[in-house]
Amino acid sequence: MPRRSKKGKHRKGRNHHHFLYPKSRGGDNSLSNLLLIDIEKHEAWHRLFKNATADEVLSLLERVVRAKKHQGGVK
Repeated sequence: MPRRSKKGKHRKGRNHHHFLYPKSRGGDNSLSNLLLIDIEKHEAWHRLFKNATADEVLSLLERVVRAKKHQGGVK
Protein backbone atom coordinates (compact mmCIF):
# COMPACT_ATOMS: atom_id res chain seq x y z
CA MET A 1 0.00 0.00 0.00
CA PRO A 2 1.49 3.40 -0.94
CA ARG A 3 2.49 5.63 1.91
CA ARG A 4 0.32 8.67 2.47
CA SER A 5 1.70 12.10 3.14
CA LYS A 6 0.52 14.14 6.12
CA LYS A 7 -2.20 15.61 3.92
CA GLY A 8 -3.49 12.12 3.05
CA LYS A 9 -2.22 12.07 -0.54
CA HIS A 10 -0.13 9.22 -1.91
CA ARG A 11 3.56 10.03 -2.29
CA LYS A 12 4.50 9.08 -5.84
CA GLY A 13 7.53 9.80 -7.92
CA ARG A 14 11.24 9.77 -7.42
CA ASN A 15 13.79 12.10 -5.94
CA HIS A 16 17.51 12.31 -5.42
CA HIS A 17 19.08 10.60 -2.44
CA HIS A 18 22.56 11.72 -1.38
CA PHE A 19 23.75 8.13 -1.33
CA LEU A 20 27.47 8.14 -0.57
CA TYR A 21 27.64 11.23 1.63
CA PRO A 22 24.49 12.81 3.09
CA LYS A 23 24.04 16.49 2.30
CA SER A 24 23.68 17.18 6.03
CA ARG A 25 27.19 15.75 6.50
CA GLY A 26 28.87 17.69 3.73
CA GLY A 27 27.81 15.63 0.72
CA ASP A 28 27.60 17.47 -2.56
CA ASN A 29 25.19 17.32 -5.48
CA SER A 30 27.62 15.61 -7.85
CA LEU A 31 26.19 12.80 -9.97
CA SER A 32 28.51 10.32 -8.27
CA ASN A 33 26.86 11.13 -4.91
CA LEU A 34 23.23 11.10 -6.06
CA LEU A 35 20.89 8.18 -6.59
CA LEU A 36 17.44 8.67 -8.14
CA ILE A 37 15.03 6.47 -6.14
CA ASP A 38 11.32 6.21 -5.39
CA ILE A 39 10.18 8.63 -2.70
CA GLU A 40 8.86 5.80 -0.52
CA LYS A 41 12.21 3.98 -0.64
CA HIS A 42 14.02 7.24 0.13
CA GLU A 43 11.83 7.84 3.17
CA ALA A 44 12.32 4.21 4.30
CA TRP A 45 16.12 4.57 4.04
CA HIS A 46 16.06 7.56 6.37
CA ARG A 47 13.62 5.89 8.79
CA LEU A 48 15.95 2.89 9.03
CA PHE A 49 19.39 4.43 8.72
CA LYS A 50 18.90 8.15 9.47
CA ASN A 51 21.81 10.02 7.81
CA ALA A 52 24.29 7.17 7.73
CA THR A 53 26.59 6.93 4.72
CA ALA A 54 26.31 3.94 2.40
CA ASP A 55 29.60 2.60 3.84
CA GLU A 56 28.25 2.91 7.39
CA VAL A 57 25.09 1.02 6.44
CA LEU A 58 27.12 -1.73 4.74
CA SER A 59 29.32 -2.03 7.82
CA LEU A 60 26.26 -2.31 10.07
CA LEU A 61 24.71 -5.00 7.87
CA GLU A 62 27.99 -6.95 7.76
CA ARG A 63 28.11 -6.89 11.57
CA VAL A 64 24.54 -8.22 11.70
CA VAL A 65 25.40 -11.07 9.32
CA ARG A 66 28.53 -11.96 11.35
CA ALA A 67 26.50 -11.96 14.57
CA LYS A 68 23.87 -14.22 13.02
CA LYS A 69 26.57 -16.60 11.77
CA HIS A 70 28.09 -16.66 15.25
CA GLN A 71 24.67 -17.63 16.62
CA GLY A 72 24.33 -20.33 13.97
CA GLY A 73 21.48 -18.58 12.19
CA VAL A 74 23.06 -17.94 8.76
CA LYS A 75 24.95 -20.39 6.56
